[in-house]
Amino acid sequence: MKKIFFLSICLLYIFPSKSTPQNLGREKPITINEGLSQNSALAIIQDRKGFIWIGTKDGLNRYDGIGFQVYRHTLDKNSLVNNHIKCLYQDSGGNIWIGTLDGLSKFNPETEQFTTYQKNDSTDLSGNLITTILEDSFKNIWIGTSSGLNQLVGSKNKILGASDKEEPFKALDKKSITCLYEDKEKNIWVGTQSDGLYRIGDNGKTIKKFQVDPFHQKGEVINSISSITQLSKNEMLVGTFGQDVFIFDKHKKEFTRRRPLSKKYRKNYGYVSQIKNTSEGCYVLTNRTLYKITNGTDVVLWRNSIVPAPTALLIDNSGIIWIGSDGGGIVKLEPFKKKFNTVTKEINKQDGFNFSSVRAILKFNGNLFVGGYTGLLEAKNYRSIKHAVWNNIKLFNGKNVYSMAPDPIDKNVLWVGTEGSGLFKYNVKTGAYEKYTLSIDAGKYYFLSNWIHDILVCKNNDIYFATNDGTSKHDHKSKSFTNFVHNPDNPNTVNTGNVMALCEDYSGNIWMGTNQSGISVYNPIKNTFIRIESYDNKNDSFSLSSNRVNIIFEDSKKTIWVGTAGGLNKYSAKKNNFTVYRTNDGLLSDYIYGILEDKTGFLWLSTNKGISKFNPADGKFINYDYSYGLQSNEFNTAAYYKDSNGEMFFGGIKGFTSFYPDEIIQNFYAPPVIITNFKKFNQPAKLGKLISYIDKIELPYDDYFFSFDFVMPEYLNPLRQKFAYKLSGLDERWITLSNGERTAAFTGVQPGEYSLVVKGANSDGIWSANETRLKIIIHPAYWNTWWFRSLAASFLIGILFVLYNSRVNRLKHEKEIQRDLTKKIINSQE
Repeated sequence: MKKIFFLSICLLYIFPSKSTPQNLGREKPITINEGLSQNSALAIIQDRKGFIWIGTKDGLNRYDGIGFQVYRHTLDKNSLVNNHIKCLYQDSGGNIWIGTLDGLSKFNPETEQFTTYQKNDSTDLSGNLITTILEDSFKNIWIGTSSGLNQLVGSKNKILGASDKEEPFKALDKKSITCLYEDKEKNIWVGTQSDGLYRIGDNGKTIKKFQVDPFHQKGEVINSISSITQLSKNEMLVGTFGQDVFIFDKHKKEFTRRRPLSKKYRKNYGYVSQIKNTSEGCYVLTNRTLYKITNGTDVVLWRNSIVPAPTALLIDNSGIIWIGSDGGGIVKLEPFKKKFNTVTKEINKQDGFNFSSVRAILKFNGNLFVGGYTGLLEAKNYRSIKHAVWNNIKLFNGKNVYSMAPDPIDKNVLWVGTEGSGLFKYNVKTGAYEKYTLSIDAGKYYFLSNWIHDILVCKNNDIYFATNDGTSKHDHKSKSFTNFVHNPDNPNTVNTGNVMALCEDYSGNIWMGTNQSGISVYNPIKNTFIRIESYDNKNDSFSLSSNRVNIIFEDSKKTIWVGTAGGLNKYSAKKNNFTVYRTNDGLLSDYIYGILEDKTGFLWLSTNKGISKFNPADGKFINYDYSYGLQSNEFNTAAYYKDSNGEMFFGGIKGFTSFYPDEIIQNFYAPPVIITNFKKFNQPAKLGKLISYIDKIELPYDDYFFSFDFVMPEYLNPLRQKFAYKLSGLDERWITLSNGERTAAFTGVQPGEYSLVVKGANSDGIWSANETRLKIIIHPAYWNTWWFRSLAASFLIGILFVLYNSRVNRLKHEKEIQRDLTKKIINSQE
């Protein structure tokens, strides 16, 4: 019996000779563990609002980046016809067509109602196994089944098939349709299982058959068409199941076999599941890899190592790639994934990275040195993190290496400061060393402190050492040390506390940051100190944001930046004051460990909650936390370094992270927010159709507590999105929600007309340009309406009028009685 091949099965060999690996970043799986109804994701599309729709063997899933809404077959006649979904398609009217194992469903996402089409009902499909769906330029729906082709004529709402005696449908009767495609000339191309390629032209009036290779010994397989796309006006790209892809020349009516000329990658291509032709290139999904063909080059984007049988491919609106598999769920590949490279402790690996907390990093003589708790490691001939092989320097085993700097004279000597074990002058070539300590027996190797936090090599080749007991200067000429320690009786000395950070400014002044008393600025020529501290007086512009100073950095514009436990401080020499940036300005954390500058002038800050990229020109931050691939959110003091190639290194409590700043690509895709849920008193409210498709709601006065949930259909890192909203007509101020919050709740809103306005920022902090608006009308109680008040006023006036008339009539009557009585009295007297 012949095997049935579906749309998702094909094989493509079209790759030119040049093949370039280019990984997209970390693979992010989406499976039943994240809420997917079943791990066979056989079809994936994105609708016009931005939701991702996934067809599985157990229902239809709508994904918004946070959760799944699952639609399944039930006893309700308006439900999905069958749970085993083979293909998905959204038409120009927004309807989603679902091809299943037992019929076709049309889904209206506004009303969440399904319409069913099956073989044995009045719609009379050719078969119930639906393999592919296409809408043509005339809004007709073409339906491929395992038993022939059908067309739902949009203007007549009638399904055509072989029984209608029209030639295209008769020619394809009983044939298994595998794929459909409309070219720019409005021809419909039909791929079949084992019977070649068909072209339907003249608006469905003519049909022409083309066999790829009728004389091939595996002709049945080679003529099983699985994928069709248009490369140019005269060329169609045709994928077959016969381990080949062909270019079909429409004028010559000839197929030309295309094979990869690069033998290096030929064996890795595997069976092709889908091809997506976009403006960015032609994406080719195989069971082993994902390629993009563009400008004469095939780029290897992904190598499959985690999922069985990739079957579905989607490139969403932002460029994220979704790969569905038959059994392994979905793999999400992110083109904007930040290329942070991270090294963490490797257990039971002889040449691996063998400690966690990194305190010092330096590239020296082509080798990368990394110091931390319990040792110093060296990666010889360092090219990249990926190829690093780590050598343990035994001299520093068990020692906590805190700081490193090259000797300015001897190009083989490295100065190494430790935590509690003193200072080492280490020759990396010979292994010889000199050790300087606080010990009274140290003699000529006596040193100010055994704790060295930072080492600064000055322009004049002097070396300064920041220690627990002050600062020590090494004179390269005399080879002697001069110590600067705190004297409470002499203000012309270094501030009290441990000296943590050193910096030489463009004038040659030495900035010394301490852990409890701010900064001391030393002028070597005048031998004087200026103290800068944090004061309680908030109006003092010469005050630091905190007396705990972790890093002092001078940028390319000669601006001094100070990272403290209380934010980032910018020193203006012209104004002689500080400008402070904190978390409320967008900084990830006020606790700053390291500062580096890239070639474009941006500052990169390591903090207690990740890494922040800061633009000094506009004061804006872009933040990256552990979810982007950092070693952890917490970094370490003095563990920062930039090499001559621009690669940056930041060390932390779990290892270190390196990157090239120009490879950290910002994601500017920020679509409008979608309102997904409306609740009254914390219960879902029924509106007749989904709130996402409604632009106005009306509420009675007693629905005094209501709320809205919303999402942004941007899937890079949804949990890091941020939202802001306002209820225009009540308060024009924006309310910005914390990360992870996506609900606007209201209580006690008075009757009136309002507009809920919502906007969102993507995971890179880019706010959506278009705001989402929903008109809200709250009707007053009937006794507060104008008509009721008018009626009540009229009624009251009426009552008053009746009472008035009654009194007037009574008084009149009394007067008449009095007059009559008076007459009687007069008459009786006469």
